[in-house]
Amino acid sequence: MSRRILLVLTIFVLGIASLMAQEASDSCLILMSPPTEYGVKIDTPTGGLNLGNVQLDTVYFSSSTVGISTVTNSGSVVSDWKIRGVALDTWQLYWGGGLDGVQKDSATIAAILTSTTTNGGTFGSNDMVMTSAGSMTGNSYSSDGSGVDGNDVPAGGQRRIHFRIHTPNQTTVTTQQRFRIIIEAYSADTFN
Repeated sequence: MSRRILLVLTIFVLGIASLMAQEASDSCLILMSPPTEYGVKIDTPTGGLNLGNVQLDTVYFSSSTVGISTVTNSGSVVSDWKIRGVALDTWQLYWGGGLDGVQKDSATIAAILTSTTTNGGTFGSNDMVMTSAGSMTGNSYSSDGSGVDGNDVPAGGQRRIHFRIHTPNQTTVTTQQRFRIIIEAYSADTFN
């Protein structure tokens, strides 16, 4: 009888082991990282766009002689662009009074993206560079009628940037004044 019990137990153990062997599995993990390098390159003359001596309460435009910059998506993916400005000296950026609402020691700077080097297009108050980042899409910072803007710029894509600068109506300084214009690249779904 003990042989029968031993035989039944052996068959039972072999059956369980067989089931366990059939249910055993393994897996592997596949990891991938997409190329998400964001970058913007602004081609400007050495030393920046130098307007030289300027008059007060006067509008100046970037041109082929002063320098129309090329902005390139230097990243590896499609991106959306935003623009902002920083005053580096006494004069400040001002946007409260529209394109021509200058004040003492405050200048307005507007920027538009185009596909050409000619200074075409119309500047509007929605093109004014501020200290907080503005989205370069749609009606903002675009004005040559071709739909060229900073929305969904492909890797290697280029735009021309034109500036309109309105100098202050009064100043307390006689030294050179500088502004830094910054364009930043973001994920292509930023404006959606």
